[in-house]
Amino acid sequence: MKKLGISFGPKGVEEKARKIFGHGVELVWISEEKDRSKAIEGCDLVLGQFFSEKEFSDEDWAALERVSAVHTVSAGVDQVPMARIGKNTDLYANVGGWAPPIAEHVLAMALCCSRRLVQQTKDMADGNFRYLGYGLKTLKGKVALIVGYGGIGRETAKTLSSFGLEVQGVGRRSPIDPLLSRGWAIDDLPSAVGSADLVVICLPLNSVTSGMFDKTVLTAMKDDAILINIARAGIVDEVALYDRLKGCPDFFAALDVWWNEPREGGEFKTQTPLLDLPNVVASAHNSNQNEIAMEHALVVAMENCAQILKGGKAQGLINKEEYL
Repeated sequence: MKKLGISFGPKGVEEKARKIFGHGVELVWISEEKDRSKAIEGCDLVLGQFFSEKEFSDEDWAALERVSAVHTVSAGVDQVPMARIGKNTDLYANVGGWAPPIAEHVLAMALCCSRRLVQQTKDMADGNFRYLGYGLKTLKGKVALIVGYGGIGRETAKTLSSFGLEVQGVGRRSPIDPLLSRGWAIDDLPSAVGSADLVVICLPLNSVTSGMFDKTVLTAMKDDAILINIARAGIVDEVALYDRLKGCPDFFAALDVWWNEPREGGEFKTQTPLLDLPNVVASAHNSNQNEIAMEHALVVAMENCAQILKGGKAQGLINKEEYL
C-alpha cells in the first residue's frame, strides 16, 4: 500500500483526504508523528503547503531527500529551497488549484483599468465630478494575451473569452487550445505583446522568466494596453514599468504581486512611486483568495497526488534545474 504524508491537518482535512484516497492509500499525518523524520522517510509522497524553508526542520529536510516525490498546495514553487529537495525527488506544483479566483481577479482588474475607476475615485475624492474625459473603453472584442498557459492561464482564458475577448496564448511552445485564436512561443514574446490590448502574466518565476518583461518587451506593447501581473513581481522590471507608465498615461498596469512583500510584518514600499500613478491598479497578493478557494485548491492538490500514487496522468512536475 502506498503511503502519503501530509504535513498539515488532520483537522479539517481528513474527511476530504479519506474521500479522495479511499482505502488504497495509507495517510500519514506528519504533524502528529512523534518521530517526524522517520515518518517522512516511510512515505512515497509528501504533500505540504508551501515547502518553504521554515515549514520543515533540518531533520525533516534530510528525510525528504529520500522521498520519491513531494507536492505543494501552492501554485508557485519559487519559495522552495531547491537545493534541499533530493536529487531523485520529483517536485509537483498545484496546477490550476487556485485558478478560479485568480481568473475572476484578472477580469476585475481589467475592468477597473478599462473603466478608469481608480482615476475617477481619486478625482471625486478631490471634489472633481466630471462625466467625460476619461476615455472609457470596452473589453469586448479586444485581444487578450495570456503569457504562461498553464492551469491559471487556461482558466483566465476561459473567463476572458466568455466575456467577449479574443484570447491568444504564449507558452514554451505555441499552445493549441479551442479557447485560443492563436498560440505563440515564448521566444516571440515582443511580437506577441505588440498585437494585444490586454496582457496577463501567468508565468512561474525562475531563472528563465526573471526580468522577462524588461524595457524592450514593455515598449513593444501598445501605448493604450493593459498589463496585469498575478504571477510574481520579479518577472517584471519595476523601473522599466514605472517609466512606461509615467511616460504613457493611457498605458495601464494592474499588479497583485510586488517586489517587496512584507509577509511577516514591516513596511510595504516600492522602489519607484508606482502607486502615485493614476494608471496603476493594485491588490495585496490576494488574487487567489475567496471564501472557497482553499478548499478547492486542496482538493485539486489531493486529486493530483492520487494520480501520482497510482501512476496515472499527473500535472505540475517541476524542472528543478530552472530554479537553482
